[in-house]
Amino acid sequence: METHKSRSYPDVLIEIIIDILQAIQPGGWKRPQRILRREVKEILTVLTALRDAGAEVTQSTESDQTRSSDLKVQLKGSVANQYAKLSATAGGSRSKRSKTSQTSTQTRRKEDFLRDLAPAIAQALEKAARFEGRRSLLVVLDDFYFIAKDRQPLVLDHLHGITKRSNVWLKIGSVQSRTHSFADGDPPLGMQPPHDLQYLSLDVGLADFGTAKAFLEEVANGVLASVGFKISDVLTPAARERAVLIAGGAVARDYFDLLSAAADAGWESAQRGQNGDSFMIGAEDVQAAAGLRLQRKQRDLRSDAGRDAPAL
Repeated sequence: METHKSRSYPDVLIEIIIDILQAIQPGGWKRPQRILRREVKEILTVLTALRDAGAEVTQSTESDQTRSSDLKVQLKGSVANQYAKLSATAGGSRSKRSKTSQTSTQTRRKEDFLRDLAPAIAQALEKAARFEGRRSLLVVLDDFYFIAKDRQPLVLDHLHGITKRSNVWLKIGSVQSRTHSFADGDPPLGMQPPHDLQYLSLDVGLADFGTAKAFLEEVANGVLASVGFKISDVLTPAARERAVLIAGGAVARDYFDLLSAAADAGWESAQRGQNGDSFMIGAEDVQAAAGLRLQRKQRDLRSDAGRDAPAL
């Protein structure tokens, strides 16, 4: 999601759908593969043109007796034909006349085109979910908090619409405090827990210290396996517990950041003690690393806060 953080709505939604469709395009040249790939390519052609298009406007003019309304779309040529085929609607201009005495101008939004294309997109995703004997499709959107918070319900509302009542599942990775999945209104928008989605917290706090410690050390041992040792080979028991406490629970990024600084502190201490060939990271090294880490976080906070830093 980080690559889309500067995009406005609905272009950000269009780009997310483009990413999803590009990811499900099958390789190979067997007939089922070629059919699905062609269908996805047709949708991608329209979505790309829609993303790059300007505003689509319906302009209306009328007299006291007769009203003439022309729908003008920015999708032209082969793209307009593809849109008409996928959405089962006209892709060019259409006119109608009726008795009226009112004048109005309406905007044909990109969301309207996306709504028309939704059945074709949903069908492509469902086919991908059943492709080559599969039973489901998992769509993972990580770092969703990079999408503007007030636009998140709009994005999720559309994604939910093209995946519900199917074997396509959404997995949204985000930070809870920066995530807004549902907006109540008429109509409501987004995905409402617990009806449309379930929260799964990945944070394991210090209240469950044993689980947090086991998780972090399992991850660390997986990283260290390539060099042939475990976390217990380089950290004392006291240092292992202190590292989990200072990291604040099972937050792997903070834990590894702390271990890296503690390793530097331990190595410098070993060099001063003329024992550079072999050393263990002790609790005092973890504590020293925590002090350096606190100073860096304070600098980052001052930088982020700007003129508000003194008050904070």
